[in-house]
Amino acid sequence: MKYNAAVISPQDPDVPLAAADEEMPDLMSEEEEEEEEEEEEEEEEEEEEEEEEEEEEEEEEEEEEEEEDDEDEEDEEDEEDEDEEEEEGEEEEEEEEEEEEEEEEEEEEEEEEEEEEEEEEGQQPPRSCEAGIPDDDRGTERQGRPNNTRAARMARARTACEQE
Repeated sequence: MKYNAAVISPQDPDVPLAAADEEMPDLMSEEEEEEEEEEEEEEEEEEEEEEEEEEEEEEEEEEEEEEEDDEDEEDEEDEEDEDEEEEEGEEEEEEEEEEEEEEEEEEEEEEEEEEEEEEEEGQQPPRSCEAGIPDDDRGTERQGRPNNTRAARMARARTACEQE
């Protein structure tokens, strides 16, 4: 600062303004320092907040990745289960088809054997027990058997066949 020598002299110790002028640069620098410190603190706080936000974002991303991995694993397990169920279903179907084929073959063999037996026996009519009806089906009553209806004869024939 420049002073008019006629008004105030900076070397004059009795003048309080001169002293104030000399101290002002220090006061300003202290205020500036405080402002700078506050700005630095604010910047540090902002940086810390940004770092915290970044860490939170990273944690969220990691959690999302873990969830996706878990979902992928579950999907793979579901697919494997479905594949196993399909294979088991196919195996069961094949087994059922094989059993049906075996049963059909057995039935055909039995029919062929029966046909051969019938041919060997000379086409004999089946026994009355096998046919399920009594030999005498004329509808007449036999002596000593008062109830000779068709139902009674059928019942007697069944019991006779069962006893054989």
